[in-house]
Amino acid sequence: MNFVKFNLSSVVFKNFTFQYERVLSKRFSAALSFGIIPRTTIPYAQFTLDFANGEKEIVKLLEDVRFNYYAITPEVRLYLGRKGYGRGFYIAPYYRYTSIGVKEARLNFDEEGDHPFHLDINGGIGGHSGGIMLGSQWGLGKYVTLDWWIMGLAFGVSNIRADGVPSQSIPQEALADMREGLTDLFSEIPIAKVKTLEVNQNHMKLEVTGPWAGLRGGLVLGVKF
Repeated sequence: MNFVKFNLSSVVFKNFTFQYERVLSKRFSAALSFGIIPRTTIPYAQFTLDFANGEKEIVKLLEDVRFNYYAITPEVRLYLGRKGYGRGFYIAPYYRYTSIGVKEARLNFDEEGDHPFHLDINGGIGGHSGGIMLGSQWGLGKYVTLDWWIMGLAFGVSNIRADGVPSQSIPQEALADMREGLTDLFSEIPIAKVKTLEVNQNHMKLEVTGPWAGLRGGLVLGVKF
């Protein structure tokens, strides 16, 4: 028995998630999910901007930045209900690989000084995590199924990378301030570790490793065959 499903709930976040599930026995099945957000602005950006507290630089950054996302999630399901065979309450251990790309992020420096410049930043985040999801699946007739992903929680590790190109050569007096500011930023995150920090007059490169966490949930409609 097989299911092909689509997550209806994730569309509100511009996320298109599909899942294939193969029933292996009364109690067990295996599934593979793929979710993608094409290059876009931050979903519900106005809600996010409210947390910027009117900071002009942060507001401008959030308005201009573009990002894309995809995630691959294999899982194994254990059905605990009496019916089984892809129906009823289940527990699903899973692994997830997440990739987030960031484009057109711009930071302005020394705007009121003698040498104003900006830094155009492209980069991304790669995350590996493992977790457990609780859910329940029902048959709606002979060929339709409804799968409720009640709650999934995962923890893991991530790698953040960023490359910045300045609009002009960075003044020497600003280089030390940039290094110090970036170092202080990530030193406030106890588990984060700066692997690479290179700042010169024509380029900035940053690589940071740290923790990663994620949630899963949704209402998923599928067909059975």
